[in-house]
Amino acid sequence: PPPPPPLYKAPPPTYNTTMVSSSAASDVYKRQMHYLANTAQREKSLMQSNEDLDLVRKDVEEFNHDILQHLRNTSSEINTSMALLKEQCENELDEKTRFFVHSVASSSEKLNRQLDTSLALVDLPVSQTRRERIKIDKLANEIKEELLHKHPECAIEFNIQPWVTIVSDRQMIQMVIYQLFCNAMDFIPPARKGLIELGMYHRGEQKVLFVRNNGTGFSEAQAKRLFDAFRDSSQDANLPKDTTRLACAQRVIHRLGGQIWAEGAEGAGGSVYFTYHKTKA
Repeated sequence: PPPPPPLYKAPPPTYNTTMVSSSAASDVYKRQMHYLANTAQREKSLMQSNEDLDLVRKDVEEFNHDILQHLRNTSSEINTSMALLKEQCENELDEKTRFFVHSVASSSEKLNRQLDTSLALVDLPVSQTRRERIKIDKLANEIKEELLHKHPECAIEFNIQPWVTIVSDRQMIQMVIYQLFCNAMDFIPPARKGLIELGMYHRGEQKVLFVRNNGTGFSEAQAKRLFDAFRDSSQDANLPKDTTRLACAQRVIHRLGGQIWAEGAEGAGGSVYFTYHKTKA
């Protein structure tokens, strides 16, 4: 018998692939442009908000500075008046009145110191950080020369570790090292041959910088109060009277996202350690 006729096969459907591909690409392009437009609008709004906040911050800082300055001037006038009263009238006052006069004069002097500290902290720069490569040994040597020129009477030797390089904000790191060097000099008695060291070591992947001195040192309890700008100097008579140095250094280090702490022993010198960026989680 003859073979059966072949079954009819419909031709495969044809699509206009050019039109489909062009339409899909057009949709993707529109979505991308819409996303970019929204992103640009959000960035512009965020930048405007940051500028507004910056203006408000500057206004608040100027207002705080003006208030502190006026309070400092008034406090100075009170202090001067009390000094004149003690000088000219102390012999004419009875014992009870002299006690109150000395008490008011002492409180006025304490208020002056606190206002000076507040002004020093308010004047710290709070600009955006600018990260760059810093040769710490070169920077520290420049600060050393400046301090030795200001204080030629100081018999202090500086031992600065060479080849120390970090990436951070130069102005802020310079301020920290300057304050730590000054603080170390304050701990060294005039009659002692002073030694101040600056070095660096690694704690895991993090660099830790330190400033060490062979001064009078401090106890473990005092180490916690060293960074308190308003600590009671009568409670810590062996500590430097200038409380702003470490307080300023702490504020700058926190601004950079780092940590700062002190270790020492009474009569055996002390060290201040600091990091300059946030620790990676």
